[in-house]
Amino acid sequence: MNASSNDLCRICHGETLPLLNFEVCGEHDANLIRCSVCGFSFIPDPWWLESTFEDRLHRMDVGSLERSLYVARFLKGVSVLNKRWRDQPMLDFGAGDGVLVRHLRDRGLQIRYSDPFATPIFYVGDAVNEDDNFELSILSEVAIHFVDPLQEFKSLLERSNQILFTAVKAPEKFDENWWYLMKSTGQHVAFYSKKSIDQLAKEFGCHSYGKGSFST
Repeated sequence: MNASSNDLCRICHGETLPLLNFEVCGEHDANLIRCSVCGFSFIPDPWWLESTFEDRLHRMDVGSLERSLYVARFLKGVSVLNKRWRDQPMLDFGAGDGVLVRHLRDRGLQIRYSDPFATPIFYVGDAVNEDDNFELSILSEVAIHFVDPLQEFKSLLERSNQILFTAVKAPEKFDENWWYLMKSTGQHVAFYSKKSIDQLAKEFGCHSYGKGSFST
């Protein structure tokens, strides 16, 4: 049986195979599928997703501060060696509470804030305009929320020369109890393999590099 157009891979358009069926937010059925070509795993129709981005869920993300400081250390280290990053504007896309933006701005980097679902706790400078361009866009645990990764990355690359994103790589074998599924929030709907990241780069004529939690 051929996969329906809704079940084709959202990155390479390959056919998919079922992985898991589980419950999210204590009430919604989720079907996780995986591309047989590039290994991208995703929930094809997370209709509940937008409603989960509420302040009451922010406290469940206990690692947000640690992740922000981890990314900040990486960027500060690279910017010392790469003058192009140090002197050009960057964008933190899906910046949440704004701690990463504020931390890096306080240390002289030109970084801006963008998040359609959150209000920053910290002062993060002027609002981003639609025609602003950036040397680098940062996505710290944001791509896991993308229902249509190709469109999201395309939009970012239209205004950014490079993208840096962090994500926990998908395991070879999924288990319903894998912590990164975050079943209680229903917010994690896309899981990337190394091959799927390479395919994303190929799609846009870019080069990909990944080490640990980072991919560019």
